[in-house]
Amino acid sequence: MIKKIYENLKKKVEIINYGINYPDDKSHKYDKSCDDTFFKYLDIIINTMWFIFTIVSIINVVYFIKYHV
Repeated sequence: MIKKIYENLKKKVEIINYGINYPDDKSHKYDKSCDDTFFKYLDIIINTMWFIFTIVSIINVVYFIKYHV
């Protein structure tokens, strides 16, 4: 019973370890899909930050013109 649990746990740890330490260039298709997903996520973050920056800048310019000019 304990040996069966140990073997099952050992398999799961090996799978997790393999997933974390997946060797580069072993599967070009997998590497490309991971890179594309990361860059898509990064593009969303960067575009969101630019949008927020633009809105805040417009608000500051309007405030400056309205109250200081």
